[in-house]
Amino acid sequence: MKVESLTQVGKLDDNQRRVFGGDKNAVRRAEELAKDIRACEASHRASVQEYERIKERNLEEWERVTTARRADLSHMLSGFARVEAAYAARAADVWRQVGGPQPY
Repeated sequence: MKVESLTQVGKLDDNQRRVFGGDKNAVRRAEELAKDIRACEASHRASVQEYERIKERNLEEWERVTTARRADLSHMLSGFARVEAAYAARAADVWRQVGGPQPY
């Protein structure tokens, strides 16, 4: 759109130069197109800045989630090991009470 608008502006400026005094409608249209181009470029810059801000925030959030996930996994495995150790101790006590073979 930018190239097409610039081409239209250029054509209107050329037409204005050819006609002595210029066409007021063409001049107005050229000014409108130039204004539209500036607005589109400003919108594009704002969009790129917003994209970069969102990308940065997503990266920070991904790092936070990864760290939290690792901590949760570590905590879960630690809890699992404690439960398994408690079950093993309980099984050893039961085997001692019944006088059967010791598992350890």
